[in-house]
Amino acid sequence: MARMKPTALFGMLLMAAPLLGDEPLRLAIAGLVHGHASGFFRALKNRTDARLVGVWEPDVALQKQYAKQFDVPESIFFTDLARMLETTKPEAVASFTNTYDHAMVVEAAAARKLPVMMEKPLAVSMEHARAIQKAAQKAGIPVVVNYETTWYANHAALRALLKEGNAGGEIRKMVAMDGHSGPK
Repeated sequence: MARMKPTALFGMLLMAAPLLGDEPLRLAIAGLVHGHASGFFRALKNRTDARLVGVWEPDVALQKQYAKQFDVPESIFFTDLARMLETTKPEAVASFTNTYDHAMVVEAAAARKLPVMMEKPLAVSMEHARAIQKAAQKAGIPVVVNYETTWYANHAALRALLKEGNAGGEIRKMVAMDGHSGPK
């Protein structure tokens, strides 16, 4: 079975790379209820360009499960988001909350000028989407929604061939069928 790539991590690293120099990105995770959180933990384990400094999750049992499964010290887990952000001083936040909590996480991160990546969808309502937009614009931070195909290297290469290299001539219509089999 192919190993899942938590591709948004790479997007976050690219987004923050110019600010970091040689130091690894100090990354915080907000929420563990979305299934892609485990892929993030697996990917972080062997990376030298990012370091997990804090995890916010209100469910202590879920905290303990992740700490044990991924050999992460329980000391980096918090039940209070603001306290985690203040204590650990991350440089970016990856959110794996339920969609209803996206605006709250962005507002907390934006108050500290921290970029945020979240899983799709962005919001549960236009009201939540506008709150995210307002917080991000006011703080001047990027908010990235993990639409994983955005980060696929083959999509960038295809775009370069078609758009920049004009390999296909004028594009009048394009239909793409892509994706993955979803969570198990």
